[in-house]
Amino acid sequence: MQVQELNSHQLILFKPLKPNCFLFWFIFLCTSFLPVLGIIILGGGSRLTCERSIANQGNCELVQSPFWIQVKQKFPLSDLREAKIEKSKEVDQETGEYYYYVVLLIKDSPVRFTFTSRGGEGAKADVKPIVEEINQYIAKPEIARLNIEQPEWIIILVGSIPFFAFNILFIALDIYEGGSNCILDRDRNSFTLTRKKLWRCIDIVEYPLSQIAAVEVDTSDNDGMGGTSYRVSFQLKSGEIIPLTQGYYSYDVIPIVSVIRQFLNLS
Repeated sequence: MQVQELNSHQLILFKPLKPNCFLFWFIFLCTSFLPVLGIIILGGGSRLTCERSIANQGNCELVQSPFWIQVKQKFPLSDLREAKIEKSKEVDQETGEYYYYVVLLIKDSPVRFTFTSRGGEGAKADVKPIVEEINQYIAKPEIARLNIEQPEWIIILVGSIPFFAFNILFIALDIYEGGSNCILDRDRNSFTLTRKKLWRCIDIVEYPLSQIAAVEVDTSDNDGMGGTSYRVSFQLKSGEIIPLTQGYYSYDVIPIVSVIRQFLNLS
């Protein structure tokens, strides 16, 4: 804590807000990995493009990006037999639901077109329009062009940046080490302690100044990381201990303790 004001009537102490850098970087690194994990789970993008000239004559191109690798496959339109919904062979162990995919039958060989990260009837409903559009194109020669595209991994990544940036900002604000403000007022015979976070006040306590029996220094071993940290506390005549700060700090608190004891005429 620091001395903000000292005179014969008042002693005002404050501890400024300070970011907890270790927690910030730990949460930042963990949160930054989530978009990559989402890409792995969701898979990449797929695009099917077909151009028809007459009847079933034409060409198709299937582009698949399971991750950052892009695979292209070109084939005659006549090789595209149908699209169908395929259900996973086993249920997901966590959700107990089946997963559903769109599969293209290209020259009697099944090729998975879509990648989905969730199961259940909702996923089945998502892929059903894709199947219907592809089969409609195959069945109706008057439709000249087909273009179906699923989101690519880069879109998933870029789209997730604002969401995760907001979360990182919110977490960073919340892990700010709280500030404290302590006012010892002789005229009012009171001391007022205010604890706050960056955007909100946590609590305010007020006691008679005459109830302070001693000013103590509490110590901590830094959670086994080596060294010692300190915290200043008031011991009331009732036996209650009132810490002036929410945490322990490595700086020397003896000068602050001396100022408080001198102001309160305590030995």
